[in-house]
Amino acid sequence: MVIEVRAGIQGAAPDVKAPVSILQSLSLRYDGSLSLLDQRLLPEEERWIDASAPEACVAAIQGLAVRGAPLIGVSAALCLAANAERGLSRAGLLSAAARLRAARPTAVNLMGAVDRVLAAIHRADDAGLAEAVITEATALFTEDVALCAAMAAHGAALIQDGEGVLTHCNTGGLATAGVGTALGVIRWPMSRANGSTSSWTRRARSCKAGA
Repeated sequence: MVIEVRAGIQGAAPDVKAPVSILQSLSLRYDGSLSLLDQRLLPEEERWIDASAPEACVAAIQGLAVRGAPLIGVSAALCLAANAERGLSRAGLLSAAARLRAARPTAVNLMGAVDRVLAAIHRADDAGLAEAVITEATALFTEDVALCAAMAAHGAALIQDGEGVLTHCNTGGLATAGVGTALGVIRWPMSRANGSTSSWTRRARSCKAGA
């Protein structure tokens, strides 16, 4: 993943002062605009969706274009950051946050991420509003990267060379901002040594599974 911060905002209101973060993972790109990898088309096609507009991000979440609880939460937060960078008003941000939060009522990560950005909106004055939203959303991204790395490092100690591991659901880098959760644990020792591990995945819940 790539994390960079630069000064200034392209296309924002002249009085908006905030850093522009450049963030990238396997399935997310953010540089003041938000692009999401359409996971419904994998592995046959790689197509990126512009999810900067709140309605586009909501559609991506509801339509399963973006999948994985951590990634859904980070995506919603960065959608709000994209709109803050473009100078959206406090009322507009609150409205967008409400729509994003309701996009999937059972998604705990989504609600938690949006609530953190909402708290930043409520704390900030008008002059610091955009910067507060961007800072909080960027923190959510970098925290997920760190959480995945920590999980991988700690979990890797439980896997011995040659062992097999069974995982459930979407647990790789496509589902997070980092190396993944369970699959991150499997990949970590292999990236540090010449060990071998077999893995099996159940219940990936792809759009093409089941009937």
